[in-house]
Amino acid sequence: MAELEQKLQAERNEHVKAVAELIQLEEQIVTERDSSSASVKRLECQLGQELDGLRSQLAAIVTERNALLTNARQEGMQLEPQSNMSQPTEPCSPAESDKT
Repeated sequence: MAELEQKLQAERNEHVKAVAELIQLEEQIVTERDSSSASVKRLECQLGQELDGLRSQLAAIVTERNALLTNARQEGMQLEPQSNMSQPTEPCSPAESDKT
């Protein structure tokens, strides 16, 4: 009977150790989750501020562009459409360059 009680006590001790380890792991997970949440919030705030700055820059550039276009129109300048500026030029083939 004493042997069974010793085994039972040993199993209880193992159980207590396992429960203690689980509690420690849960606490570690909560701490890491809280830390991650704080990092995400800081990053969101930082990116939001950066985005606001970029939006302000874009608005200033658009305003400046519009002023330049208005000034150019008032002075009667001819402006090329923007679509022509963004199209790449076609490279000449060797046969075409020999003709010139």
